Amino acid sequence: MPRRSTGQVIPKETQRGTVYALRFRAYGQRRYVTMPDGTSEDQARRELAYILLQVERGEWVPPAAVEVELPPDDPTFHVFASEWWAAKKLTVRPNTVNAYENELTVHLLPFFARHLLSQITVAEVDRYREHKVREGRLGADTINKTLTRLGQILDVAEERGLIDRNPLRVNPRNRKLRVAKKRPVYLDTAEHITALLQAASEVDATKGARTSGRRALIATLVFSGLRVSEACELRWRDVDLAGGRITVGKAKTDAGSYREVDIRAVLRDELLAYKAGRRARQVERDALVFRSVPAGGVDA
Repeated sequence: MPRRSTGQVIPKETQRGTVYALRFRAYGQRRYVTMPDGTSEDQARRELAYILLQVERGEWVPPAAVEVELPPDDPTFHVFASEWWAAKKLTVRPNTVNAYENELTVHLLPFFARHLLSQITVAEVDRYREHKVREGRLGADTINKTLTRLGQILDVAEERGLIDRNPLRVNPRNRKLRVAKKRPVYLDTAEHITALLQAASEVDATKGARTSGRRALIATLVFSGLRVSEACELRWRDVDLAGGRITVGKAKTDAGSYREVDIRAVLRDELLAYKAGRRARQVERDALVFRSVPAGGVDA
């Protein structure tokens, strides 16, 4: 069954003011029809809807006196992806830059570089996916990441009218590989928790350790239920070891919201031992409970 025709109204600024044009597909070709001067945007949209209905019925006849040939604009994937990446890399983090460049240069460009954008069809996307599976170099999750990147690039091409549709958005589940869900990790027993704390102590004792607070931090996360961000922002003024409470999220104003968490005996022992091993300035009221230092630095 042929895909239903779609189109868009395109405003063009001229010396005579704003002129509207209609861009759509009809009978296997891209069509571009300029509306008469004085046509409003609403009128142009109504005309587009009427034309699409005629196209669907097979009744539309191209008005030769009005139709304008659409200028050829079908760059290769290499050219378009390079332009996309030059703009995109200015907005992403350094680690993301490395990942994106690897996906483009090592995987997508070797396969799609010489393809015109119009040649990247659903069938070609599926062929790329099957090619990566046969290579056997990447896992399903990584192959899917390269397909996600391809989809982002083609989204922009579609927005600019360079392609009629993004093949990655056609039945998206069929375009990507199934990935087995990772089993969640639980601390089910006291033995698990003990082993985790012991491992933290061993890492703290290594020569290159940047902090000696891993054991106390993990104990706080396990026994208090604090989020990682909450534990990282915790200050000694928020920890009442005598009263057995941790104040979380206390705001600077009275209107701010916060909550109190009970300190279990086992956590109290861990924090007391941890505090006893700190220097005086490290346990001042406003000092962070858990902190790290630059590699090779001194935990003053």
